[in-house]
Amino acid sequence: MGGSLLLLGAVGQLQFEVVAHRLKHEYGCEARLAPARYVAARWVTAEDPRELQRFVDANTHRVAHDAVGALTFLAANSIEIDVAAEQWPKIKFHALREHAGLIFHSHAVA
Repeated sequence: MGGSLLLLGAVGQLQFEVVAHRLKHEYGCEARLAPARYVAARWVTAEDPRELQRFVDANTHRVAHDAVGALTFLAANSIEIDVAAEQWPKIKFHALREHAGLIFHSHAVA
């Protein structure tokens, strides 16, 4: 993916182990799992596309695209989400992609 990192989010260590096991035994590829500093994600939207772009530009180190290309803000803890929401009142932070209205019916990006 052109220098991009792929992040896998899961609830609990067992889910990571299951993914690594399946990658090895079903696809023949070894996975190297390393912890990320992020523990929370919020999908972000804004009514003003320019404001959303300003937010992305200011937070490039913790903005990612999920499997369907929706913008996601990554945080090391819930306080970072609260601070970002306070600093960026025109940005909406959603716990679920569906809450953001970001349901994509197109193919997922591999």
